[in-house]
This record gives sequence, structure tokens and C-alpha cells, in this order.
Amino acid sequence: HWEENVRKFPDKEAFADSKTRLSWSEVKKYADRFALGLLELGIKRDEVIAVQLPFCVEFAIIRGAYGKAGIILLELATTLRHEELRQMLKTSGAVGIIIPRIFRNFDYFKMVEEIKPDLPRLKYVFVNSDKVPEGAISIQEMLQNPLEEKYPPDYLAGKKFSKHEISTLQHTTGTTGQPKLVPYSLSLIEYVGYLHYRAIGGELGPSDTCAIICPAITGPNILPFYA
Repeated sequence: HWEENVRKFPDKEAFADSKTRLSWSEVKKYADRFALGLLELGIKRDEVIAVQLPFCVEFAIIRGAYGKAGIILLELATTLRHEELRQMLKTSGAVGIIIPRIFRNFDYFKMVEEIKPDLPRLKYVFVNSDKVPEGAISIQEMLQNPLEEKYPPDYLAGKKFSKHEISTLQHTTGTTGQPKLVPYSLSLIEYVGYLHYRAIGGELGPSDTCAIICPAITGPNILPFYA
């Protein structure tokens, strides 16, 4: 759906947050760059990268990138703290995590550094911030690196997930214990999006603007239908 939007509406605004506004062509460019950046780091197909970001345009870009690279995305609520995060990363075998530097006065990088000794598979820490601490990888630098110039236009075509492969992990709320992982395929995510679309009468179109105010790990399920 995103690729179709790029073809039909390249200059139309796709996503906006309080700091950034991006067109569909820009979203594709940055998603391709991030996907290529993950592959250049040596991250392999079906390995897991976790993301614990609030809803922002970077989250949308990452949501559009991971499947292009054939890398599984573990989506984490920003409210998870040391014990829950440690369990999620250990259970999934995540090799990397994408975090804000500080969000709502909480230091996410410090938390990851404190639990990292218990996570031998966790190799990459990506930080979405203007100021990135030593030892972390800057999301902003990855998005500004024109890696697409090094590769043919169809380079990512053979690496992306099919609609029926497990490509996303989310988690339960943990109301009766520790949160549990739930696997999603793209076809399931699309169906959840379709249910939202149908619930409001199926009348969304290119002239409509939608506000997504739910948590990031829930909201992206309806993103494919926003065109």
C-alpha cells in the first residue's frame, strides 16, 4: 500500500508530527535508507530489532523499513521498564533496539545500558535524538546517509517479507503477569487495518487527514490504509 501511495501521490504529505512533515516520496527514501543501513550493519534476515519509540515520523519510517530488509520488528510500549524490557529482549533474541534518548523525563539509554550485560545477543543500540551518546548509533545520521546511491533500485525487492511471513512481534499488556509476545504477519496487520477502515464506513480518501493518538504499538496497524 505504501509503494502504491508513492507512485500515486509522491508529493502528498504522508506523515506529520510536532517537528517533521514528510511526503510519501520522502518516506520511501528514508525507509529505503534505513533498511539498507540495517543490512550494511550485518543484521541478517529474520533477526529481531526492537523499537521503543513514542509515535513520531521516525517510528513510521522504521515501520516502513524493517520488512524491506527482511528483519523482524519487535514493537515495545514506551512504558516498559527494566524487568519487562529485559524479558522482551531476551525472549525475542533481539540483536538491536531503537530508543529515544530521553522521553517524558526518563533516560532510555541508561536503562538499556543497565540491562545490557544480561543480553548477550543485544549488539546494536539506536538512538533517535539530536544528541546521541557514545556507543550508540544515530537514527538521524542513518536517515541522512544516501545509501540508495550505492545499490540498484530493485536491491531490496528480493529481501522483503511476503504477506504471510511473521514480520512483527508485539506484546500483551501484562495485566496478569509479564507481557507475552504475539507474532504478526503483514496480512494480519492489513486485516486489522481493514477492520478500522470498515468501521468508519470505508470513506477515507486522499483528501482526508487522520490523527493517530493511540500508542505507537497499536496505531501502525491502520497506517497502510492512510493514503
